[in-house]
Amino acid sequence: MNIHKLYKASCQEAGVRFVEKSSFQSIWNACIPHIKVASPRDDVCATCEKLRKKNIDSVSEEDKLASTEEMRSHIVLAQKERDLYNSLIKKAKETSHLCPAERSNHFTFDFAQSVGIPHHARHYSSHP
Repeated sequence: MNIHKLYKASCQEAGVRFVEKSSFQSIWNACIPHIKVASPRDDVCATCEKLRKKNIDSVSEEDKLASTEEMRSHIVLAQKERDLYNSLIKKAKETSHLCPAERSNHFTFDFAQSVGIPHHARHYSSHP
């Protein structure tokens, strides 16, 4: 619903009417049905999906406890990754006003997408 928030803010800034979330979703589904909004339950990584299935398929208490511990470890690691990501984004925002040689940049992409990795043809250095 971040897209709706951006849309609403843009409309308010321009002084034009906007539609509420439910109408926005209906229009979205009618115009671009191939782009789905995942529910929090569906929006998980492949490892979470595998571990969830492993837990469901577990028969013994021992297996259930082991798969639950695996899931817990995975979640702790994911939280550490998320914290690192958030700190890198914060640093990039805080240094965005600096010259290119001094600023911190952070590029994020989904491996499922085709993404050209940014590069600079001219490198910043102190040599002529």
